[in-house]
Formats: sequence, structure tokens, C-alpha cells
Amino acid sequence: MTKGIGLLKEEVEKIFERSYRTDPAQNKYPPGTGIGLPIARSIVQAHMGRIFALPTDERGRTTFVIELPIK
Repeated sequence: MTKGIGLLKEEVEKIFERSYRTDPAQNKYPPGTGIGLPIARSIVQAHMGRIFALPTDERGRTTFVIELPIK
């Protein structure tokens, strides 16, 4: 499990946009590009699935869910 900075509810939908970084993430080292989640989304969608994030819980954890169809 990785510990991150957490997400606000209004940020959850934006994190899958290319190059989007939350305000605290912009100041973190090492710098990132904000491209990892958009790539993950495109791969999941190519397999007719969906990916989404649930808001950060009280412990600062965000849950990511990937759903893929059964063939």
C-alpha cells in the first residue's frame, strides 16, 4: 500500500485528466507528469472496462476500482 497526499471529493473526477496534478502534488519531489492515471484509464477502456476512484477516507486513503467484463 502506498501512502499519498489524499484527494478532495472535487478532485476525484479530475485525476484521470492528462497532466492534472492536485495542488499539494505539484510541490512534491520527485516531480511527476500526471500521466499515470490517464494511461491506466485508456488501457482499461480499451478492454471495455472502467476505472474510478472513491473519495479519500478518514485515514487519508483513496480506493481505486477497476472493473473488466468477463468474456
